[in-house]
Amino acid sequence: CLWGGLAFSPAHSEDASGVALVGMDPLQGRSSYQLAPHQQDGRWLLYVGHHPGKALNPLTGRVEENGMSVLDVTDPQHPKYLHHQPPSAVPWLKESARVSGSYHFSICDGADLPKGKKGKVYVLRTVGDYAHEIVDVTNPKKWRVVTEVARSDPSDLDKAYHTHNS
Repeated sequence: CLWGGLAFSPAHSEDASGVALVGMDPLQGRSSYQLAPHQQDGRWLLYVGHHPGKALNPLTGRVEENGMSVLDVTDPQHPKYLHHQPPSAVPWLKESARVSGSYHFSICDGADLPKGKKGKVYVLRTVGDYAHEIVDVTNPKKWRVVTEVARSDPSDLDKAYHTHNS
C-alpha cells in the first residue's frame, strides 16, 4: 500500500504508531522504491519509482518494463492510477535487467530551474542502472523525454558508472 510518501503492508499497519491507512492502490503489481508527492494543476499527484521487473499495464494491455507511475491522490481515500511510463529505450543497451526500473528520481517545476519553462514540470529519472534522462511530465498521462543524460560508456559496460555512483 502507498500513501503520502509512506509504503507499508496492511498486514503490518498495526505496528505503525500514529499512521492510519486512508487509501491504497496495487500499482499494477509493481514494487515501489521512491515516492514523491507533487502539487500540479491544483491537485496532488504521487510519482512512484519502481524496482526493475515487468508487469501487465491494464491501461495499455501490454506487459511493460517497470519504470514510473503517477497517481492522483487529491482524494486520499480514492487514489486514481493515471499512468505508467516504462523506461525509455536505450539503444546502446538491450539487456532487460540493466534498463528496467526508474527507482531514483527528482521532480521540480520548470519555474524553479535556471533554463526551465514556467508552467512545465520535469522529472530527472534513472533509466535502469546506467543512464539518466529528463522527462517533461506536465501532462501526467503523456510524458515527453527532453534529453538523455548517459553516465556510461556504451562500449565497455564492465567499467561503466552505475547510477548510484553519479
